[in-house]
Amino acid sequence: MIIMMNQDNFKPSWWNKFGKNEICGITQTRLRPGKYKNNKNRVIFLECKHGFYVRPLLIWIKNDMHIFPTCPNCRRVIDTSILKLIS
Repeated sequence: MIIMMNQDNFKPSWWNKFGKNEICGITQTRLRPGKYKNNKNRVIFLECKHGFYVRPLLIWIKNDMHIFPTCPNCRRVIDTSILKLIS
């Protein structure tokens, strides 16, 4: 006899905060909450609601060939005031 266990009972503690659908568009990995040692957040959500890890996003912005930095997912222009918060 095989007993199927419900997978919902074995979710990590951060699952309820970010869930399985929040993926970094740059690294293609699941976003997890937390802060770096300098007390800055690891994850940022842009105005277009796309979420990214901060460090890969900064690299993306540095290498972005557009006049204004754009979202890696939808190419919407990123508000420059947000750059002051994450750098």
